[in-house]
Amino acid sequence: MRKLKADDVANGDFDEDSNSQFDQLSENLILQNEYIQNRQLFTRLPEQVHPDPDQPRKTFDNGELKQLAESMDESGQSQPIKVYLSSKHNRLEILFGESRYRAKRDYCANRDIDCILVDEPTEEEKYNIRVDENLRRKQFTVDELLDITVRYHGIYSDGGFEDVNRRVSERLKIAGSEVSRRLTVHRARRHHDDLIGDAFGRLVETGSIDNMTTLYSLGASLLTEGTDRLKNPARDLILKALDSDGVDGVTKKQAEEAHKQANKKKPLSYKWKPKFLELPGNEKDKSNTDDDQSEAEESIATSPSDDDTDAKALNGAGTGADAPAPGQEKPEGRVLKTLSVQSGAHPNYLKIKANTGYITKHQAIEFANALLKSAEDMQ
Repeated sequence: MRKLKADDVANGDFDEDSNSQFDQLSENLILQNEYIQNRQLFTRLPEQVHPDPDQPRKTFDNGELKQLAESMDESGQSQPIKVYLSSKHNRLEILFGESRYRAKRDYCANRDIDCILVDEPTEEEKYNIRVDENLRRKQFTVDELLDITVRYHGIYSDGGFEDVNRRVSERLKIAGSEVSRRLTVHRARRHHDDLIGDAFGRLVETGSIDNMTTLYSLGASLLTEGTDRLKNPARDLILKALDSDGVDGVTKKQAEEAHKQANKKKPLSYKWKPKFLELPGNEKDKSNTDDDQSEAEESIATSPSDDDTDAKALNGAGTGADAPAPGQEKPEGRVLKTLSVQSGAHPNYLKIKANTGYITKHQAIEFANALLKSAEDMQ
């Protein structure tokens, strides 16, 4: 059998003989071992090499790929990609070097890819090799780092190990506290917030914030149990980061402050009001802004607690609550006076207007009926 040379598989003009020879490489163990032991270089076109679908790196910057392509067109491919013959898919798959493969495929004038054949690793070995290679080059996005951390955490947990976080930290060469922070961010990106929905998950996915400490502070704020109002500064920052028109980014200091407020380690200023929580197409009437704000601050200042979320935070009658009749016992704190529900400009939302205070049972039932009717009208 004639020894297969690089020139035999270098170009796209394959005749039946050269194709047959390459088929022999995939089927003949002697030829495979010869290529592997001698680190024999051969070339293939992008159509004849395949990325592994289990590649942990999913994001590739097109600008960087174009620069890489220009460099390879000018100076050649300085380092071949490593490929293996997949027993599962019966094809050449990339062990690592996918950036060079993508640059050749999408941007290079010379599309021939220099390859070296290696033994097919196990699934675990393939994943570990790719993780280590991309960690060394710091090419993972935050979203990908979270997936990797969660995967290793699952492997060690399923293996029955007690010191799971320590094993993950040693595998990824990060501190144990960083493992905990990543797991918190992962839980938060899967968390559906009552007010901002899946916005935090989109924030992580889009890479609008790539600092893990900042993401941890915001994510931990959303997961904090307690009054929703204390989470609003974190919600504001999340929506601000997602706002493509926003000029100023969210800083680590802002996120840490919002986290302290959510955990009641720092008081929430009475002057705070949301700047980013207004829904699209439902802009506030500018003429009423100052009146609404002063009324809200007065309500907060006169309520017995800044953070009560029990019965007195429930909404009441459609037109607001009247003061108790003479001789009737008056609850401690402010009686709710501003309360209404109405359809807004946005078709999927209702506008609720209320200050903080107590309502009667009759008013609660009246408001519940008004809210139900408005919701049915939306359909």
